[in-house]
Amino acid sequence: MTFLYTICYDVFVTIKRLQTFGGCFYLAEPKAYLIRKGGWMSEKDVTLRREVFREDLEQLLKWVEDSDVNRYLNEQQGVGENLRNAIIKSPNSLFTHRLNQEGRFFLVEDADDEQPIGYLRLVNKATEGEIVVAIGEKDKWGQGLGKSSLWEGLKVAFFNMRLDGLYAKIHRKNKRSMNLFKKLGFQPLGETEKEKIFYLSQDKFLELAVS
Repeated sequence: MTFLYTICYDVFVTIKRLQTFGGCFYLAEPKAYLIRKGGWMSEKDVTLRREVFREDLEQLLKWVEDSDVNRYLNEQQGVGENLRNAIIKSPNSLFTHRLNQEGRFFLVEDADDEQPIGYLRLVNKATEGEIVVAIGEKDKWGQGLGKSSLWEGLKVAFFNMRLDGLYAKIHRKNKRSMNLFKKLGFQPLGETEKEKIFYLSQDKFLELAVS
């Protein structure tokens, strides 16, 4: 039987021996393990790209100004104007820098054709962070790409950035996003007039990843 794997480095647990557990296969050395694709974790049908070009900003601007996309989007007021100013005023070499000033910004690409379909932000808040995911291409909705994007973002947050936990602020009417985040382990933490706040700890993520 053939399995698909993904490799994750710098995890926070030390594996003492080769073993199988919950459909996962572990390496007999610390700081690395292999997780079988499937089950709780979806196939890697998206990739995250860090570098941003002028045409990417124009695509981002189209998404954030689309009422179907932005009606539940958890972004600051004026984000469209900020993107427009960046396109006009910033040299190409600074696009990536500007979008990564408060954490890490990624374009979400369809793994099949490497075309941008959305974006993902990880905002640093000391030892924890906040995650924002948006699939901007409406013809890609309903294909499980939001789940794949969120999973890739969680790997960056916990394996690479080594955050202790992640928050997600979701519009109260965005039931689809709430269900998605709950499926990937986020637990309700609180709420405001407009948003519900969810939280996923590093320990809970690792527990779910190997279950």
